[in-house]
Amino acid sequence: MVRHPGSSGFLFFSWGFYVLSLSLNHAVFAAGWTIFIFIGTYLEEQGLREEFGTAYDDYARQVPPFCPKLDFFAGKRPHPPKKDDDNDDYRSGEHARSPLLRS
Repeated sequence: MVRHPGSSGFLFFSWGFYVLSLSLNHAVFAAGWTIFIFIGTYLEEQGLREEFGTAYDDYARQVPPFCPKLDFFAGKRPHPPKKDDDNDDYRSGEHARSPLLRS
């Protein structure tokens, strides 16, 4: 989830197009749009902060502007369940692994 999905999609598209073509024209195109989008979103967020106040600040702290949070880079990735000594399964209960998947 990002605050500006249209802008981030266009940025990924324009820089991806540059990476595929590696031409100076596409680099200038992507850089120009990047500057335009960053300035535009900065001004847009100023207006949103004036309109919504601290509610928007809380939202902005939780949701990144352009690139989704990748929790595995932040050390928040889920750890695999610990193996239970009484059971050869890693999980028990209704979420237990199928007997067909056991090795």
